[in-house]
Amino acid sequence: MKKRDLIAISTALAAAAIAMPAAAQSKAFEPGFYVGIGAGQSKVSNGTSAGVFNGTAFTTSGLDSNKTTFQVNGGYQFTENWGVEVQYTDLGNRSGTITALGTTVGTPSVSAYQLGLAGTGTLPLPNDFFLRGKLGVSSNHLGDLNVVVAGTPINIGGSNHTDVLAGAAVGYKWNANFSTRLEYEYFGKFETSNGTTSNGTGSNIGLRMQYKF
Repeated sequence: MKKRDLIAISTALAAAAIAMPAAAQSKAFEPGFYVGIGAGQSKVSNGTSAGVFNGTAFTTSGLDSNKTTFQVNGGYQFTENWGVEVQYTDLGNRSGTITALGTTVGTPSVSAYQLGLAGTGTLPLPNDFFLRGKLGVSSNHLGDLNVVVAGTPINIGGSNHTDVLAGAAVGYKWNANFSTRLEYEYFGKFETSNGTTSNGTGSNIGLRMQYKF
């Protein structure tokens, strides 16, 4: 799913949440605080990068494998349609290969996670189902990667990058306090430093469980 498509879907869901008369649908959520947890699978697309460290040119690949993720989140529902949510997503450790000086070696694992803040729009559906879109800001973090290739140390410095957070979900409200949703999220770009160029973008699909106080 392209970034612009997901943003458009998230915006459309939020707009629909305002336009849809509440009386015509099942009530999704009462105002109040909630907390949630979830698990899923992350993907880093276009994870190949290239750079120069201390005069040694190198390329990396294979860091874009799918990994199991864990998320904790919490937020406040202002109305049955509008809310705000914060989240932390552990995107797992991943490893790949690095090529320099005509030699290719495996890399140690590198960690990745993101922190997000987003506004949410919820569209109640009949029979206690609902749609949810969110749009906000993601702070993406990538750890350092140190490798020795042909006796030459190479550091691919981790970094922090701020990008768009967008998501779309379908869910079910089991009772007044507990709900679940299946959600796709786009986190934007994950960058490296030390002269490395990378076009890697992160996304995640996961099952969320939410409890309202």
